Amino acid sequence: MTQKQWSLVMGSDPSWFSGNPKRPVENVSWNEIRGGTWPGGVPDASRFIGKLCVGSSQPFDLPTEAQWEYACRAGTIRAFNDQTKNKGEGADCTDANLDPLGWYESNSGRRTHDVGEKQANAWGLYDMHGNVSQWCLDLLGNYSGDATDPVGPATGSRVIRGGYWSYDAIGCRSAARNFEAVGPGDRDTTRYNVLGFRLVLNSPSRSRAKPDAGASPADTPPMGWNTSGSYNLAGENEDMIKRGVDAMVEKGLKAAGYGYVLIDYGWYQKESSTKTGANGVDRCDAYGRLVPYLKRFPSATDGRGFKPLAGYIHGKGMKLGLHIMRGIYRGAYDANLPVKGTTFRAREITDKGSVCGWSDLTYGLNMSHPGAQAYLDSLLELYGEWGVDFLKIDDLISPYHEAEVEGYRKATVHAGRPIVISGSPGDNTPLGLAAHLRANMEMFRVTKDQWDRWSDILVQFERARQWAPYCGQGHWADLDALPFGKFFDQVTAHKAIQTRLSQDEIRTDMTLHCIARSPLVFYADPTCMDDFTREILTNPDALDADRNGSAQRQFAGDAGVRRWISVKAGTATRYLALFNLTDKPLAVEQPLADVGFPDGCEIRDIWSRRKMGFVAKTYATTIAGHGVGFYRLDPKRR
Repeated sequence: MTQKQWSLVMGSDPSWFSGNPKRPVENVSWNEIRGGTWPGGVPDASRFIGKLCVGSSQPFDLPTEAQWEYACRAGTIRAFNDQTKNKGEGADCTDANLDPLGWYESNSGRRTHDVGEKQANAWGLYDMHGNVSQWCLDLLGNYSGDATDPVGPATGSRVIRGGYWSYDAIGCRSAARNFEAVGPGDRDTTRYNVLGFRLVLNSPSRSRAKPDAGASPADTPPMGWNTSGSYNLAGENEDMIKRGVDAMVEKGLKAAGYGYVLIDYGWYQKESSTKTGANGVDRCDAYGRLVPYLKRFPSATDGRGFKPLAGYIHGKGMKLGLHIMRGIYRGAYDANLPVKGTTFRAREITDKGSVCGWSDLTYGLNMSHPGAQAYLDSLLELYGEWGVDFLKIDDLISPYHEAEVEGYRKATVHAGRPIVISGSPGDNTPLGLAAHLRANMEMFRVTKDQWDRWSDILVQFERARQWAPYCGQGHWADLDALPFGKFFDQVTAHKAIQTRLSQDEIRTDMTLHCIARSPLVFYADPTCMDDFTREILTNPDALDADRNGSAQRQFAGDAGVRRWISVKAGTATRYLALFNLTDKPLAVEQPLADVGFPDGCEIRDIWSRRKMGFVAKTYATTIAGHGVGFYRLDPKRR
């Protein structure tokens, strides 16, 4: 890796021989490059490789020692990889044979040199011999006999290969091995001006840097409608939902990508409250699993559950989502109902001391008891039979219930169909457990409940900045639902109202969701949605940023202005957002070199849907108070 490549990712150059972007980066530690273990297989996004994996959506890592030597030799079997010597079998270990291939003690002048000045090997790889030594992924060990793609031992010293500018020819051989002791804990901070690295791009099926633990049922941020947001908790019924689904199809919301219909808290009760004091067995089946309230969902009779309603929604090309509370229904505990398929009963598997502070519906599960996992397995089996595609699990991740988080993920295999798992609430979702979240669910709330208040939007900015590196490739940090249009105010008015957000504030909220790549779930009643709300929710460029962005991040910010950038994956297109967090209009300038266009670019205003033309150096505009400028940037058309 060169100094330029390091600087583009990390923002500075730590090299001893700095000042030439074409030289190899050196003086970088194992921790700065990669860090130690990656829980759940997710790269640490504070390190070089983690940032690169998140930004590029590619599974980069350091090469194993076997990968390094295989690449270095490129089919040769002698000391060096010079294909012009000895009928393609490499070269003997002499200074004369190394001179055309690498920088070492006899020709380097005691410094590094630009990458690529010496002869490449047969596969086009430069500087495999000399210039700087290179960290490998695995640890130093002995190999016995032949092996295919071997990996080093679990303990030992870190492997270093390739030799360097002040080393002799023997130390720069294809087979030469060096090592550095592993630091205690996560303190591998050793740096030398002879030590750099190169990367390998692994295939997703075998990558040790794989950003995801498996295929995700949510390749892009999920989008949909929260029915309870329109009609209050336990306020919607089957007919209302069907009318809303029909309206989503008719008004282009489904075509725009809003595919999930999420029935939130209370589908098993008549009361519009999270604390009812009523937990009878009439709400659940014989195994303690909640069932739809028949007076609101009459098609659920005869044990059919949500299967008929799911069939209607699926018939419209959409998907059904349900809200559930973590744990086991209290009515099942009170009646000590059996756990399906086992000899266990509800009271054996319940942790009665684990309760939600704002709901009296469930108790937590004692996941150390095998019956607890069996209960979750039976839940997901039932939801699969109903045709459920999405589960929002509340009281799960703030506070964080690690064993139950894992339990729900394990249970999904019993659904018999892909189910998106969404964890909630997000008041204090722990950033340090981002890897665990990504390994166990597709969506995770990272903010408190958002309503139609500017103060709620402001809170999201810092959380979006913190979580941006962990958002992508099938796993999404959720900034909560969009309180636009006409919806049911559950906090103050306790009735259906038109949003109190201004149009500028709505554009700001939607822009932050899209450029940060948050899921998009709206509260607005689709049957009476106004044109402005529909146009905001279906803007094609905004949705393209949400679906196809990458490397999304806040690249600059102060108390007044926050600046975000995102790169459309696989293209040179960028999305730029300039947020004015003050309540007064602000003149804002953006040097285009800072966002990847030193020679200027074509600019399109996303919200006005206007082409602004080619801008050469700096884009200047005035942004309304609480407003945003949201732009698509493209290279100049030739």
